[in-house]
Amino acid sequence: MVYFNDIITNYPDSDFYVLALHEKANFEYQLDNIKVAKEIFLKILNLENNKWKFTINDSLMSLAAIAIEEHEYELAFQYLDKRKSNGLFYFCGVERDVTEIQMKKMYDEIQEGLKKK
Repeated sequence: MVYFNDIITNYPDSDFYVLALHEKANFEYQLDNIKVAKEIFLKILNLENNKWKFTINDSLMSLAAIAIEEHEYELAFQYLDKRKSNGLFYFCGVERDVTEIQMKKMYDEIQEGLKKK
């Protein structure tokens, strides 16, 4: 985390800036610092010069997961739909399969959550 913070703070014009933000957000999420993670994921989505498409797609998936945890199902649905419309490009077939399974599971959780409202 120290190295990511160093890049974020001291090298905002670096090609690694977005990657450092992405990794920091993932660590914060794993540490249950949900508010901080959410802020960073949203920041990644709003960066105009983000050339790392996977950071956008991963951020959308993470924001959808957070929204589901917070019972904000309509918002989760919006994040997943944006992820889907972004194009489902992958590094390999396994990643594609895992992501599609995760997305289906998340859509199912959203539908269940909306039924309970």
